[in-house]
Amino acid sequence: MNENKIPDTHGLRVGVKGGGCSGLSYSLGFDAENKPGDTIIEFKLPNEKEVRELVNLTLKNGVFSFDKKSIAEKIIKNCTGLSYYSIQKTLITAIKRSLFATSEIEKKLTGKIDTNIWKELVEDEKQSLNK
Repeated sequence: MNENKIPDTHGLRVGVKGGGCSGLSYSLGFDAENKPGDTIIEFKLPNEKEVRELVNLTLKNGVFSFDKKSIAEKIIKNCTGLSYYSIQKTLITAIKRSLFATSEIEKKLTGKIDTNIWKELVEDEKQSLNK
């Protein structure tokens, strides 16, 4: 929020009230104070352990594994700061691209995820979020 000069102490306030074309009117704003009746929802980004758990759950009971486990570990560490959605999206895209990059015979024999593809996707995702 600092990019828009909104202090970190402020939260997003979403409001709904009667009025407008559909019968409801919505408001968005930033507020530093909690008011009685507020429902507070906090979103936290996953830490390294939670990223690893997400990757394991995504690959659970599947035929896919990483071609280079040491690089996959580095990518998992690099995923901190991304949302669960972004991590899973990049991993699933890496699986798809890895499948398309292999020959028909290899597809039948192995489900290796090309860690270079995943690494590139994670780096692209981080760059796009920092713009």
